[in-house]
Amino acid sequence: MATGDSILPELSQEVHKFEDKLKHLTIDKLNEYKIEQEKQHEAFIAKSKEKMETLNDQLSKFKKQSETNRELMEAKMSKRKEMRQKLESIQSEADTLLREKEFSMETLNTEKQTVKSEKELMEGQKKASDTRMVELEKAAEFFQSRLGQKFNKVKGERVEFIFTQIDHRNPERPHVFCIKIDSERKYVVSDCHPELDDLDELTNKLNETNNFRAFVISIRKAFKNTCT
Repeated sequence: MATGDSILPELSQEVHKFEDKLKHLTIDKLNEYKIEQEKQHEAFIAKSKEKMETLNDQLSKFKKQSETNRELMEAKMSKRKEMRQKLESIQSEADTLLREKEFSMETLNTEKQTVKSEKELMEGQKKASDTRMVELEKAAEFFQSRLGQKFNKVKGERVEFIFTQIDHRNPERPHVFCIKIDSERKYVVSDCHPELDDLDELTNKLNETNNFRAFVISIRKAFKNTCT
């Protein structure tokens, strides 16, 4: 039977063998773990790179899309600004045309009123002229039948009065004057033969009194006075 002293060296050897075995086992495991960790780390790095590349691609696409969207937005804003400017221009032209139309309508109405007033004035003047011409014709007929006087219508819308039986030395000698009514409805006497010094005074009196018969009688008397 072996003693304690004889077993101790054997036990010590066995312990050393176990320690060597454990040491080798631990180193192998550590190497395996290290290798595994390195593999996992490399795989993680590779996977991360792939994710980074994917993210970079997505970011690049996003940037491109963002740039495209920005360009589209700028184009839309520019188009909207252009359309707004055109609309403002059209509105301004419409306002100008409206004002011009209103001014034209006012001018047209004014012109219509002016034409109407002028027409009424001309009609009134024509009526007055026609009335006075009738009076002249009636007066002429009266003096022709009683005073040896006749009349003719001559150029310029005038009536020519011819008196005879004035100069007792030459009864057929004509004494003449012409008369018309102007645009202001005034009597105008012209072409008086022989000339009379007080013709203007007689004409003014005619326009003041509108008594044509008295005027003709005064003219005849004035002609007769030239024969004395």
